[in-house]
Amino acid sequence: MEIRLPRKGFAVDKVVNRVGLGGIITRNGAGDAGIRTLSIAGNLSYNLPLGDAKEHILSAGVQVGIFNKSFDQSKMSFDNQYNPDAGYDPSISSGEIFTNTSITRPDVNVGIFWQRGWLNKDIRFKPFAGISLAHINRPNETFIIDNNKMPVKKSFYFGAGFMVSDRAEIRPSAMILRQQDFKETNVGALVNYQLDNKNAVQLGAYNRFNDALIAYAGYQMNLVKVGMSYDINTSSLSTSGKGTNAFELSITYSPRPKRAKEPKEILPTKQLDTDLMETLDYESTSIEVPEELTNDRPVIHPATAEQVTEQPVATKVVEQVAETPVKTVEKPIVIAEQPKQEPAAATPVAVKIEDFDKDGIIDAVDDCPYIKGSKATNGCPDSDNDGVIDMQDDCPMESGTAATKGCPDKTKAQPVNSQQLIRKFDNILFESGKTRLRTDDIFDIIERAIDIMYADKDATVILSGHTDSEGDAFQNMVLSQSRADMVKTYMVKQGIDESRIKTVTYGETMPLEDNTTVEGKQLNRRVEINILKIK
Repeated sequence: MEIRLPRKGFAVDKVVNRVGLGGIITRNGAGDAGIRTLSIAGNLSYNLPLGDAKEHILSAGVQVGIFNKSFDQSKMSFDNQYNPDAGYDPSISSGEIFTNTSITRPDVNVGIFWQRGWLNKDIRFKPFAGISLAHINRPNETFIIDNNKMPVKKSFYFGAGFMVSDRAEIRPSAMILRQQDFKETNVGALVNYQLDNKNAVQLGAYNRFNDALIAYAGYQMNLVKVGMSYDINTSSLSTSGKGTNAFELSITYSPRPKRAKEPKEILPTKQLDTDLMETLDYESTSIEVPEELTNDRPVIHPATAEQVTEQPVATKVVEQVAETPVKTVEKPIVIAEQPKQEPAAATPVAVKIEDFDKDGIIDAVDDCPYIKGSKATNGCPDSDNDGVIDMQDDCPMESGTAATKGCPDKTKAQPVNSQQLIRKFDNILFESGKTRLRTDDIFDIIERAIDIMYADKDATVILSGHTDSEGDAFQNMVLSQSRADMVKTYMVKQGIDESRIKTVTYGETMPLEDNTTVEGKQLNRRVEINILKIK
């Protein structure tokens, strides 16, 4: 008799924030009697990052479903159907009566799994371990007897990934199964070689002791992985099974997390269109300025049509007040001698006030008119509020002093409520002139930052947008803001409260590398994720 073990399966899963949802359908067959097992189950898991840098992930899951077992009695043979002279004769009645040829039972499985540094390319040693318990409800699986409960199956799984180079990784592993008197041990190793960011080759070999030797080959093509394995039968049943070996084929599709909607793409230099207004919600306005509210800071305005033949005039603009964004001027002050005239009645003067970065400092007196800042720093950004503007601050996200170039003085205790940087990711890279990430796997880096934000509810984040030096400086400010907004939108979509996220744009003013090289420009087209805490 030939033993055949056909197996088919389909599974789908999705991770939403820390929760994993999935489903699986499998169908197994064994022997000539048409014994079939159909299983349908749903999965639920939760992933918890652990450790200061959230390098450890502990996952726990439960699977609940049903299975159906059936067989075809007409394909079965019994000893009383064998004739000593003629051999097997299916026309002879077996005398066997089955009240059930199909049963359906519930099934419950649970498991827990730990791993370290699995998505972190900086970690070279990545151990993992897990345990699962299958059939913990012990369903009755017999067709005949009333009580034949399925024993609980215990599975132990452990191993590690070793990064032997930036592209190559070796993953030795072992799996031990125990189910009542049955025992199985499977050991082996898989080699993964990354051809580029999207493609990889895998080769593996395993030994299922006293059962089979297994060879595996796989190829990762972007989001699709095709795997093939071949089992060489080494068990004591190889004779009855006619030495039949097994070939298996698997196809896995692993989509990236759904991208948050990207901001409208800002075109390269000289091509900025009306999308600018929609992206930044910015437009200039003219307001009426009561002349009695003034200060003594002069701003020169263009002459009006009536002033063309006269001397230029100087006006004074009211100091910016956040809660009262009203600007006023007083009567024109004549700079050159003029003939005496009767004083005219005081009337409001219409003045066009422009504040592109909407920081409350008008562009005419803003040292950084395209970057949001504060009055204390003349309109320039100071992300850590230490009095040193970001462009002159060696540690723009950590509170320091001017004497230490904006960095914390490690020899002294830090002031209360000082801002401290707890983690930084500066490799969120973008395509040239676009708000599109350079490669899809950069989303994994953003997810690591999201994990830290989930684990530490007191942490906040500053997303700083940057560009290379290509194109117009003004448009690069807009482009870098759009890049920071794109990352912010993605983080909010993944569940991070918007109030914990701040964006700042630097354009081309703070390059990380030399802009004279192609490689340097690529590294400068970035968003930096700065995770902060007030201590």
